[in-house]
Amino acid sequence: METLHKKISSNLWVFILALLAFPFALSLGTSGYDAPIHMFFGDHYVRSWFDLWDPRWYNGFTVASYPPLAHQLLAILELTSGKPTLSYALLSSISIALYAYALARYSNLFLGRRVGILGSIASILAPATMISFLIYGHLTTILSTALTFLSFTMFIEYAKRGRRLNLLASSLLASASIYSHHFTALVFSPILFITTISHLWLNDKMRSSRFLVQILQFLSLTATFSLGIYPFVEFALNAPTQAEIPHWSRYPLNPDYLQFSICYSLITYGLIAASILRLVLRGRELKPLASLIATTILLAALSLGLSTPLPQLLFQGLSKWLTYERFSFWATPLSVILLLRSITSNPRKISTQLAVILLIILFIGLATVSAIVYLKLGAWMRGYVPTYTSQSSLNRTCIRAIAQFLHENCREGCRYLTLGFSTKASEISILSNARTIDGFYPTARRDPLLTQSGVESLDSAIYWSNGLEVLDRVLSKADSYGLKYVIVREHYEEYSEILEAHGYRPDRQICDASIWINSHVDPIESKSSGGGLSIGSLLWGVMPLATLSIGMSLMIADELKES
Repeated sequence: METLHKKISSNLWVFILALLAFPFALSLGTSGYDAPIHMFFGDHYVRSWFDLWDPRWYNGFTVASYPPLAHQLLAILELTSGKPTLSYALLSSISIALYAYALARYSNLFLGRRVGILGSIASILAPATMISFLIYGHLTTILSTALTFLSFTMFIEYAKRGRRLNLLASSLLASASIYSHHFTALVFSPILFITTISHLWLNDKMRSSRFLVQILQFLSLTATFSLGIYPFVEFALNAPTQAEIPHWSRYPLNPDYLQFSICYSLITYGLIAASILRLVLRGRELKPLASLIATTILLAALSLGLSTPLPQLLFQGLSKWLTYERFSFWATPLSVILLLRSITSNPRKISTQLAVILLIILFIGLATVSAIVYLKLGAWMRGYVPTYTSQSSLNRTCIRAIAQFLHENCREGCRYLTLGFSTKASEISILSNARTIDGFYPTARRDPLLTQSGVESLDSAIYWSNGLEVLDRVLSKADSYGLKYVIVREHYEEYSEILEAHGYRPDRQICDASIWINSHVDPIESKSSGGGLSIGSLLWGVMPLATLSIGMSLMIADELKES
């Protein structure tokens, strides 16, 4: 009991961090760009846990197009709380606290425990992390990255001590990371794993055949525990090739996007430059940190997107489809570790060093607050093309009223389309069974007209160079789509002309939204998934939560045993 109390006390900062993060997640995070999309996926699992087909977007699409773990956790919280926004805020605050804890644990490879905790706090306060957390809504990236750091922390313990418990925990947590976010699992996790084993090879002299066997054991078990991701792999292998959708992170040095790049990445680049400069002045320290330095520089270079040839060399044809701001997010904690390692190299000056670290944390925090205030309140975000936010705020009462109208009037065979709602239109899908031909996860699209358009969503058509042309082509096929209702919030004059040309007429006004109807459009036959419960959907519904719960339990058990 005394040991348990001591452990809880020593990790109390993690609970405090989650509590502090929650009000920000609830007030700001739930309006993040991707947040409503994650809530929609979470709502799917509330409705039908083992069904991989959702008919509400894109005339029907497979949810196997996105790894399920974070969304299944949202579903569990929604079943408990009854509110998608509250569930999202809870999981976001838990994920950011878990991310900080994971960084503190992983930092022990390079730093002392106390400095590692301070470093993790500095990392989560950095603009790249907070903007991902509060503005972008990168819930799945944060959760997957946290699980990756925890997994490799457990692998380090296994490599050094040979405990089977550590091997199981590390493999299960690595699988949970794969079930959380595909991009993190495919790109960041391998990079960090190579960094970790390289550091062990250079500094702990782990060069025996036993170490190679340990690596193979870890990889084999991780692959076995990740069998449930097969439906996503099948989707990825058969997904149609899509036209490039423009994104600022591919050209962050472009003058049109430079302000956002500065807000997002400048602190990270500054930390990298400061740490490497200090380490260069202390040349003897470079070799032990060679793998960490190389990885940090690689991630920073990749965060420059297509401004350098590196992404094209590494990712080939996918380079024009990927987004690159996440590389700044991943480079941030490693740059903090480097900087703190350079500061705390002399154990005799620890009090002075801690004071310097606290000043760095304060500076990073102030820079982050300034960046978020600028992006949230400044005119730049509202003028960004394509828009990341609707031009006017959305009243949830109005969203509920629109959802109720569609739920009652747009039944089986009927389709609708929103214009000017941004990703908040996801809430309409959550609150009703009505089906739209649009959606907000373009990777899942199958319609050639949409996949080859280069337009992220029809909802924001006016913000894309060819958006109105694509919208015109969609409306010309209204009969085949069953597109009876179009709901317009913004740019009425531009949209009205196109809608009238295709036989739509204003029907009613709900709050600031105008409901347009084409009474000549008949219902169409709905697409079905073509399959019920299968081994794939069963594993998809069971394995992610199983790997997470067992992996976390083993990690906690190991920590209690260690103490």
